[in-house]
Amino acid sequence: MDIKNFEKTINKAWDVKDQINSKSNKKILSAIGKTIDLLDVGKIRVAEKKNNEWNVNQWIKKAILLSFKINKITIRKFFSPRFIIFNPDCFHTHFICRF
Repeated sequence: MDIKNFEKTINKAWDVKDQINSKSNKKILSAIGKTIDLLDVGKIRVAEKKNNEWNVNQWIKKAILLSFKINKITIRKFFSPRFIIFNPDCFHTHFICRF
């Protein structure tokens, strides 16, 4: 599957996001996973500067949000109770949120 197909699949999945979970259609799960993999290795970006303007790839943002619905997420306290690490299994990095 190429990037344009990933984009199309992610956008369709977003339209029914309330129904997406770890048991969803394999094509959807694969598109989400492969998008995250491409993002993780730097082959695609959420935002890109073209002609001196920043363009946001909305479909990649959607893939990131959908990945939270299909992957196990570990929550760990960090530094103090005001910081929590969200570590979806699909990411090599962690999200640190301040509360």
